[in-house]
Amino acid sequence: MRGNELLVMTATPDVNSRLLALLRAARHVLCDRPSLTLVEQTLRQNRAQLMRMPQLHCAQSYLGTATIELLRKEIGLQGG
Repeated sequence: MRGNELLVMTATPDVNSRLLALLRAARHVLCDRPSLTLVEQTLRQNRAQLMRMPQLHCAQSYLGTATIELLRKEIGLQGG
């Protein structure tokens, strides 16, 4: 995929119409782990309205374990 073939769209879980519009337009959907269930549910509920099912990709946490531990130490919380 090249840059001119890539369009980045965002949707938040509280705006269902925006999420549905994104799912209709997309070939690939990248979401975080907490949003995965909502995105899958929206896909199932609206399958008949979609021309094609987008490929769903779940991203790993963008904060690594070491970063989370460092933040806990900085704010005075006990580790893990």
